[in-house]
Amino acid sequence: MAHSRALLIAVLLLILIVPADAQGQREKDQALVNIENFKFFRIDIGDGEKVHIDARIEALSYPVSVILIKGQDEFDRFVATDSVDVEQIKGGNISDFNDTFIVIRDLSEPNTLMFERSMVIGEPDSYFLVIMLYRDSTMDPEEVLTTRATLVNYDVEWYEAEKSVPYYLIPIAIVALAIGAALLAYYFWPRRNVPEHPPETSRRNQVRRSRT
Repeated sequence: MAHSRALLIAVLLLILIVPADAQGQREKDQALVNIENFKFFRIDIGDGEKVHIDARIEALSYPVSVILIKGQDEFDRFVATDSVDVEQIKGGNISDFNDTFIVIRDLSEPNTLMFERSMVIGEPDSYFLVIMLYRDSTMDPEEVLTTRATLVNYDVEWYEAEKSVPYYLIPIAIVALAIGAALLAYYFWPRRNVPEHPPETSRRNQVRRSRT
């Protein structure tokens, strides 16, 4: 019983210092994108985290723009600037892509039918990967409002590439490792078989027999 308890304690201590598997999320599906609807994915990165982002996006009809926006405020600004004024579009005023908000260009591309990129981000913040219909001022307003829409196949995955260990946990991890290793060594290290001494009464009987 004592051996079992000691083994259990050692295993628990070792589990505490073994890094957990990187957690991730993946979204794979199809969406309809048009002048009024876009698709986005929110990716939150915490302190000490590095997140790997893989994105494969295929537009089946018309080109799309894929952009990675950093920060909730910047995303709200994008939503506000991308709001569609139907009456202005009917009058021929089709605004080009507005990039006054912060965009991570390594994971952004305007006017594409196939987007396939990946990158690692280590700065904590909320990020928004947006798929929106590409448009420019040369397009026919009626086409933009009525027929310019596309199905999009997307496969977006993000997972923790690396997580730094807080400094205050390092001494605890070292102590836990030392205790766990010592317990395992104590109970499983080979020992010599030491012969047991006979009881005192047995030795006295042996002495008596030798005298007789």
